[in-house]
Amino acid sequence: MGKKKKAICLLFCMICSLSACAQKPGSNMDFKDMESDVSIDSSQMSAQDMPLTVIAPESKLTIVPSETRVSEFTKCVDYTEEESDFYNITPDYIADNSEFEIFKDVSSTDSFIMYDGEVYSIGICFGGFGMTSMALADLNQDGAYELYYTFSFGSGVHALSIGYFDPVKKEVTILDCPLQSHGHELMLTANESGDLCVNIAVIDENTYQSFVDFSLEAQELIGTVIFGEDTIALQISMDEFIGLLGQDGAADSEERPVLVETDDWVRFNRTFAAFMDNEIPAYDGETGENKYIYEYFADYGVIYGIHYMVEDLNQDAKEELLVLVQDDRGFGSLFVFEETESGELIAWKEWWNIMEDRWPYVYYCGDGIFITEGEVDGISVGHYTQEGTQESLLFYHRTLTESNDTYYELSIWWEMYENGEITKYMEYKCYHDQKTHEHIKELETKEAREGERLVDKFLAELGEWKKISIENIEVVSLGELQNP
Repeated sequence: MGKKKKAICLLFCMICSLSACAQKPGSNMDFKDMESDVSIDSSQMSAQDMPLTVIAPESKLTIVPSETRVSEFTKCVDYTEEESDFYNITPDYIADNSEFEIFKDVSSTDSFIMYDGEVYSIGICFGGFGMTSMALADLNQDGAYELYYTFSFGSGVHALSIGYFDPVKKEVTILDCPLQSHGHELMLTANESGDLCVNIAVIDENTYQSFVDFSLEAQELIGTVIFGEDTIALQISMDEFIGLLGQDGAADSEERPVLVETDDWVRFNRTFAAFMDNEIPAYDGETGENKYIYEYFADYGVIYGIHYMVEDLNQDAKEELLVLVQDDRGFGSLFVFEETESGELIAWKEWWNIMEDRWPYVYYCGDGIFITEGEVDGISVGHYTQEGTQESLLFYHRTLTESNDTYYELSIWWEMYENGEITKYMEYKCYHDQKTHEHIKELETKEAREGERLVDKFLAELGEWKKISIENIEVVSLGELQNP
């Protein structure tokens, strides 16, 4: 019985000690006076019922680049270390309390999470600072830490964003964050109540070295990340944010910037122009509904970019309206609308995720054929059939990876299809025990080289590749896009 009392007393003292260390960031607080750089909050309850505590910086976060496990990361994304400028920027408090690893490109600011041998993009970073701060919290109380993070993107409009990675579902979610500001970032902190807080933050110019070597200082508290009604959401005070940074710093959800590119000849078709202007709907055979273009955008989610174009996909001598849309993660889907003789529109089956993560473009070769570049030396070819459905034509993947300090591994895998069925297939893997590029050709057998020639011939016969990408041509608000 005495041992049990001592254990209970010890547990109580530990809880009290942790609670006493936590401090609450606020708009009038001098962050330099804080004793601890990372807050681990704990509520006073039994150990059996105690949830995972929020782990986040209190006031300042210093990111120090490292080459730790960069080689393993680049293998997962099929980069060679010579082709990338990635660094490991995982803070100690993340590494010590989870299996998450965070990597960032010092040039492009592209940021990724590696977990359980897989790599996940945090979202669009182009034109921004990429990932800026991180925190661990189990807001959905499933017994596993989610990794929460702040990041920014946009060279024209500097958008501030918050996302999280759920290790149970193994997926990234970007929260609706209606904030934008030049000269400011966001930072996640923790307070004594166990809340995951969101603060305005600034980069310390005196210590800034690069996008992977910097210090971030928290300023005023503007909100929290909460869990309610089975949903994790951002709860912020727009009045507080506007009061601190001015009206220009606030972009409510309807003012979020969207990049739009429209090929010149699209609006020559009056039916297509009326549809794009939300004047007429299109009939969706899958749902049996007539839907306006803004309803497609709303169903798809928050859009990062849109490309309108016209092509004759099914070789019937009539052009279809193509709408390529890209979300915040960098994935893109294709919507196609066909004009009937009576001047109405019919929607084809959507081509989901036609654009791969980190490659916000596709190639069009005519005859309804699209080419997606995904992994390094990875190509996927598919096409729209005359019935308006999609079929694969080719999947090709080639990697040359450094397995360790002494040998290379070559992997080739490709499939060719006809009428949706695989007609030719090759999977080839071999090693070379000398770490020299002069010997790479020795890795390929006659069979492998013949397979490569078949793929090259197939791609050459596709003709000219027209690149379709989303560029910063026009910036509209999400409200303008989704509301008639």
